[in-house]
Formats: sequence, structure tokens, C-alpha cells
Amino acid sequence: MYKKKEVPTQSIGTRIGFSLLKSYFDMIPHEGLIKRLSEKRGSDAEHRNQDKKKKEIRNFLFQHII
Repeated sequence: MYKKKEVPTQSIGTRIGFSLLKSYFDMIPHEGLIKRLSEKRGSDAEHRNQDKKKKEIRNFLFQHII
């Protein structure tokens, strides 16, 4: 997907932070996909779905940070 560029001066905490951010952004669905889904069914269902997905992402991040 991306080319990983190792910087030797990076601390371990920075590396962990960047890998967490990368996994967070990989879990977010693409905007075009969201638009297509919301066109197919009602926007209310889509908002509920997005809220559930945000909650899942938040829980995932908290579990891996703590």
C-alpha cells in the first residue's frame, strides 16, 4: 500500500503512535463508499452505522493504548 520509510531518530513511542494512526485510518471506510451506501438506503440508518463504527474505532484505540 504505502512504502514504509524508516527514520532512525524516531522514538519507540512515535513509531507506536504512527502505527496506531495508520491502523485507525485504514479502518475508516472510503468517502465514496459511504456516499454510495447512503444513497442506497436512508440517511438515518447510515448515521446510526457511522456512530457504531466510530464507537468501535474508539474502543479499539483505547484497548490498544491502555
